[in-house]
Amino acid sequence: MGRQTRFYAHPDDYAGMAEGLRLQGAVVIDHRSSTGEPVIRDIADAHGSIDVFLTHWRYLRALHPRYSEHQQTWFYNVSDDPLVELHVWQPHEGILRPGRVYFNPRAVFEFEFYDKPQEFIAFAEKVRRWLRRWCKKREDLLLAPSLAARFDRGELVRKDIRDELELVS
Repeated sequence: MGRQTRFYAHPDDYAGMAEGLRLQGAVVIDHRSSTGEPVIRDIADAHGSIDVFLTHWRYLRALHPRYSEHQQTWFYNVSDDPLVELHVWQPHEGILRPGRVYFNPRAVFEFEFYDKPQEFIAFAEKVRRWLRRWCKKREDLLLAPSLAARFDRGELVRKDIRDELELVS
């Protein structure tokens, strides 16, 4: 069973999140590659949604991407490799949806489950715990710093739709 933390972030928070992840030893890679080699990304200046994987530098050579003939590209898999999924939704028309950081401490190889290396599990938990501390808890929500400030000023409210928040002026 995987481990996940759901949280809300805004592009105003991406630089702070990127720096904090870097200080945890995380390297950000794209979920696909045209060559099979990891494509390192910088999320600090991202303007849209973020859909990437995190890993530690020591695991970059341990990744095993799978080739898709149909799409003619290589894909990484959080279930099989020492990867942490990071997904953050871009606000759309003032609506925010929760993102998540997720990892699976177990992997499957030839229909057999096995534990991923303990060093990776410790790294992934370190990243997850850091994110929980970096975010601010408001009610039952984990909010990145800029959103917590907006929530405190009444500029961020819950929608009637499950898990959606709305930025208001």
